[in-house]
Amino acid sequence: MATQWDRMTVACFGIGVLPPTAGMIAYIGDAYTPRLISKGAVGDVCAHPFNQQGKILETPLPHCMIGVGVKQLQRTPCRIAVATDIKKARAVTGALRTGLITHLFVDSHLASAVMAGSGADEPS
Repeated sequence: MATQWDRMTVACFGIGVLPPTAGMIAYIGDAYTPRLISKGAVGDVCAHPFNQQGKILETPLPHCMIGVGVKQLQRTPCRIAVATDIKKARAVTGALRTGLITHLFVDSHLASAVMAGSGADEPS
């Protein structure tokens, strides 16, 4: 049975960073965050955590939320990601490597950091 997620033509989403920076609301949860970091997670897209190399990490998190799946997102023709703050450079780099993003909107400082390779292959 097809869902609304299967019929999407445009998806707009934020890029989350792990560990969360001060003042961020961590919907993932303070108790779950250390487990994701220990698996190498540097960020998430639509509650799907990924590592610096862009590999989506298998976790039970997506099964605990109502949201779009990775395969559904991959089938969406236009996938717009949004991020701000230079502290997200590693997360944005990893997110780009997932292949889930067709369009990226970031502030100029973050764009410069990503293009310069800030945090590109630093260990988690």
